[in-house]
Amino acid sequence: MILTVNLSSQLLAINDFVLDKGVVVVRTASGNVATSFVAFSSACPHAGATINFVKSSSTFNCSAHGSNFSIDGSVTNGPASSALQKKTVEIDGTNLNVK
Repeated sequence: MILTVNLSSQLLAINDFVLDKGVVVVRTASGNVATSFVAFSSACPHAGATINFVKSSSTFNCSAHGSNFSIDGSVTNGPASSALQKKTVEIDGTNLNVK
């Protein structure tokens, strides 16, 4: 397991996110089910810089070289040529686990 998030105190609203331990997790829908969240490696596939989540546009951005990614991790603007590395989300009670 890479990261555990307590859903009683974090990721309460849509577009809330956690960036920790090399992973970014975003709530994309209501409800505490795995499909209400996305999780990706926070390393940009272009050169490994840390990506950020932009709440206002629900996108990911790499400030190092300007790559942008949609909420599903796909590239919308290079220089990155591959998608963000998706991680597995599992829900266990009030805990969200990223693997």
